[in-house]
Amino acid sequence: KGLEFDTVIVPGLHRPPRRDDKKLIVWTEHPNPETGERELLLAPIRETGAEEEVESDAIYRYVLQQEREKQQHETVRLLYVAATRAERRLHLLGAVGVKLDDEAGEGNEMLASPRADTLLAAMWPAVTAALPDKLHAENVESQATPTTTLPTHPALGPMRITRTQPLPAMPDAISGQALPGRPDQRSGKIAIDFEWAGEAARHVGSVVHAVLQRIGEDGVDTWSRERISTLMPTIERELARRGVATDELSAAATRVADALNNTLADSRGRWALEAHLQARAEWRLTGFRDGTLTNIAIDRTFVDAQNVRWIIDFKTGNHEGGDVDTFLDNEKNRYAAQLETYATILSGVHGASQAKSIRLGLYFPMLKGWREWEWDQEVARDKLQRY
Repeated sequence: KGLEFDTVIVPGLHRPPRRDDKKLIVWTEHPNPETGERELLLAPIRETGAEEEVESDAIYRYVLQQEREKQQHETVRLLYVAATRAERRLHLLGAVGVKLDDEAGEGNEMLASPRADTLLAAMWPAVTAALPDKLHAENVESQATPTTTLPTHPALGPMRITRTQPLPAMPDAISGQALPGRPDQRSGKIAIDFEWAGEAARHVGSVVHAVLQRIGEDGVDTWSRERISTLMPTIERELARRGVATDELSAAATRVADALNNTLADSRGRWALEAHLQARAEWRLTGFRDGTLTNIAIDRTFVDAQNVRWIIDFKTGNHEGGDVDTFLDNEKNRYAAQLETYATILSGVHGASQAKSIRLGLYFPMLKGWREWEWDQEVARDKLQRY
């Protein structure tokens, strides 16, 4: 509620809501006409195998009916909310049957009323007011020679299409041009975004980032391998919630645990998560980079004892082959532009640019890998002044 959209589509108005399973006990509140106070009315479900109806059965049915009426009112309210969110177009979709009108004689048909417990029934008086009194059979299903014109009804629009009705011609193909790749800020070469890593790997990275943020907030000394082990069921649930397939959950959760344990066992990883001055995690900022408005999220940033501002990005990718140093160097080149964008935007934040220098770091929990470099803060100030 409060949002608005150009087009709102509400389908299935003719479908009845799913009925809840029978509850062992039902209850409701109602006012006492004598005292004015609200009292509780409750009743148990009918005993299995009971043949005679008792007073509690009638109370049970009464309470259920009250709850259904409340739910119907709430559902109609939600339909009103949905309909009033549309700015330009509102599409309300429903289906009803067609029956013969005995009074009008053969060849005339009329729409059957929808089920009473549907949203279409709630708005049926407004629908029928916009329809003609009778519907003719030829408007319901055309028996004429097939043409390219669909049978239509002036109020309902296109009607059912027969098997012999030819489909309209498809529009001409839309021609397009592939967007150019993203050039690297330093070399000018096209930077490739490696989407082949897979959804599971992406979700593993998201969960690792979330737990690392929690470790930084709690204090790195309060976390251990044993605590991470007890957290495994929660990690699996979070991965499942994000969409990791059931047959991949165990392996994905193990990767998360390995990344966290490696970080806690590594002096560089613990240092990145320790308490520092102006420490922030998952810091979301918006600023200009080369004249373009850019949104960023910094994994970890702080000012160390030497008054150096650190911007650290955690990368949960792995490298199975040899020559890990070359892999880390390539990753630094790949993500240099990303971290320098972070530095450009962060240097314009009041209070964050008071450090004597800014250093950028990439930490790889799966490898206990680390790459760092210094960034020229004066260059960032010049760029910010130009824009």
